[in-house]
This record gives sequence, structure tokens and C-alpha cells, in this order.
Amino acid sequence: MFNICLAFCLQCVYKADMEWLRGCGWMPAESVHHVKARNAQSILNERHYKQGAKDGFAKFTHVVDRPELILARVNAANLSDLKYKETFNAEKGHYIGSDDTPQLAHSREVGKNISEKTYKHQWDESKATGYKLDEKYIPLLIGKKGRDIISDAKYHELHEKVKGHYMAGTLVDFPEVMRCGGQEKNKGL
Repeated sequence: MFNICLAFCLQCVYKADMEWLRGCGWMPAESVHHVKARNAQSILNERHYKQGAKDGFAKFTHVVDRPELILARVNAANLSDLKYKETFNAEKGHYIGSDDTPQLAHSREVGKNISEKTYKHQWDESKATGYKLDEKYIPLLIGKKGRDIISDAKYHELHEKVKGHYMAGTLVDFPEVMRCGGQEKNKGL
């Protein structure tokens, strides 16, 4: 009996709620499922997702030295062949030894004495690289140079004069030359 009474009460309450809901306007746009779908869509929308980052870009600062960049820079320096050999190349040729001993000083002096470079150095400096001419001999050199110039001029003059006479006495001796000369004359026609 209790169950029947309870079922009747529940049915009355249900009918009263139903009557109340009929008078209210209910829009499906405000339903729970619709609100959930709208929120999920705004979360998945990439334009709205990036909007805040683009608007507030000036507020954010860049990390200057991220740990990955520092590690990459250190590894590049460690793997660099130039960096590896830098100290060796800087010290190459520099003798870092003890102070001068008498034996070292003696060997250095002997090295200078037997060195061909130092042996010939003074002679190389004293060698004449040109010649020094006394002032009284300058007119003599000018005369020699003038003679050579005149000789060249006379040679060229004689050569130009004799240039056409290298062949025979007349052109009749060379019929082929006569034929070529005739062709040259007729070219202008």
C-alpha cells in the first residue's frame, strides 16, 4: 500500500511540474548539452586559442639563453677542431724552457758562426746593386746613347728604302706577282 501511495504522490508532483513547464518557454540553445558543445567548439577553435597570445605578445619576454641553446653552444665549442687546436697553435714555435745556461749560450753563438745566412749577410749588404757613376762621365754616356739612337734611325731609313728591292730587278721575272697585282688593280672596279 505504501508503494501505491508513493507512486500516486510522485505522479501528482510530476503532473504539477509538467503543467508548470508548459507555461515556461524553454530554448534548446541553453540546454546543458548545447552549452557543452559550444564550450568544446571554442576550445578547439585555433583562432580564439591564439588570440590571447597575439594580443598580449608585448607582455611576454623571450628566454635569452634556454638550456638547450647553452648546451648546443658548449657542445659546438667542444667539438670544434679549431678550438681544440687553438692553444697548440698559439704556443707553437715558442720555446718555454729553463733559463739560459752556459751550454745553451755557447751553442747559440756557435750556431751564428756556422750559419750560412749570417756568414753571407754582410757580403750581401755590401754587394753593388747598381753602379755609381762619376759626374764627369755623364756626357760620355749621353754620347753613346745618342750614337745608338742615330744608328737605329739610319737602319730603319735604309730598310724602308730597300724594302721593295729584295726581289729581282723587275717584276717581269715573277709572273705570279704580276697576276696578283692585276687582280688588286681590278678589285676597285
